Amino acid sequence: MLDLLLLCPEVPRPAASGREARLWRVLRHVAGRYRVHLGCFADEALDRRTEGLLRQFCHSSYFARPRPAVSRPGRLALLAGRWEPPAARHAGLQAWVERIWAERRPARALAMGTSLGHYALIRPDIPARRIVDHHDLVHGEDAARWLLPPGMLPPIRRWLLALEARALVLAGGAGAPAWHAHLIASSAVAERLRDAVPDQGHRIHHFPDGIDGNWFSPDQGLQNPLPRGGPTLLFAGGVRTRNGVEAAAWFAREVLPRLRAARPETRLVIPGEEAVAGLAALVTVPGVVFTGPSVDRRALLLHADVVVAPHREAERGGLLEAMAMARPTVATAAAAAELGTHAGHELWLAEDAEAFAKAVDIALDPRVGPPTGRAARIRVQADLSWEAVLERFDRLVEGQPSPRQPVVWPITSRSGS
Repeated sequence: MLDLLLLCPEVPRPAASGREARLWRVLRHVAGRYRVHLGCFADEALDRRTEGLLRQFCHSSYFARPRPAVSRPGRLALLAGRWEPPAARHAGLQAWVERIWAERRPARALAMGTSLGHYALIRPDIPARRIVDHHDLVHGEDAARWLLPPGMLPPIRRWLLALEARALVLAGGAGAPAWHAHLIASSAVAERLRDAVPDQGHRIHHFPDGIDGNWFSPDQGLQNPLPRGGPTLLFAGGVRTRNGVEAAAWFAREVLPRLRAARPETRLVIPGEEAVAGLAALVTVPGVVFTGPSVDRRALLLHADVVVAPHREAERGGLLEAMAMARPTVATAAAAAELGTHAGHELWLAEDAEAFAKAVDIALDPRVGPPTGRAARIRVQADLSWEAVLERFDRLVEGQPSPRQPVVWPITSRSGS
């Protein structure tokens, strides 16, 4: 069994979705295939039970304390070749990683975050396959600048972002890149990096987040947390981002009144607090309901009649949850873009208010909505679950070509048919 050095920006913990799920799933997966040496940053509050759980999956481990503040390198530093934040340099972790390289000579090194790349690039004389997962470009606090379409950025910002992308891919060094593979959670960001460094495009791979089909399952039997009423439309993904806030406000003002004209009891349920900036005015909109932050999303999904995703940017996580729970779903093409070529006939696509209202009306039909939701769950289990996603991950870690091209499922709108 080969040795693998795994570097994480935080302690991997069991989680159902988000960045935490990505770290946990990768650790669990590689632990069954390699002798894993885990180095990660940890809060002082990390208890011994969590440490003991992680050591069950690892041949050795190091928990670096204190955990550094999250930061990113300035653009001048990137251009100078220093592409990791200075805060990522931890003396204790550095010494432990150097010892692992010297004593174990790992054949694989996987950095689960851009800022951890320095540790994976130690000892270039050792012929290890080195991989970096740039999940922070999608999940981090500064992710918006990577996710925005290039046309929305001023020319100078596009130029600087292209320089930064090139520095990330080439690790700031001259000659051949040190990295064998760059993993990107967003297909749009992956394409942006390929455009910035076209000669290294073969090293840049889309490695999306999967979904836990057992946790997000329609067979949970959860009670409805909302009072009786309906039809119930659930807003996908919550309102934690500007993308979500703008989409919720647009749907509440432009689409919901059209639906309530035919079905006066229709309500739009928004997971989260109305105190979120930009949403306070929606409290007075008839039919809008805020749940608060503590309600189980699975219970909301299970009892929703239709899930809506009117986002103008990708909303992969919220849509995956809805599809895994077998919910009839209506989304914009932009929201479904991160589902790649597998969206197809498992949901309805709509863009303007009239089309959205029409699509939701069709999805509410009990003869049409539930079968479409079941088809969505089948598609998730076959192609978008963590199990399916990690099959591709294995080939990327080992440097093996994909055995086949994915089946093409064209994204077509069903709102009018």
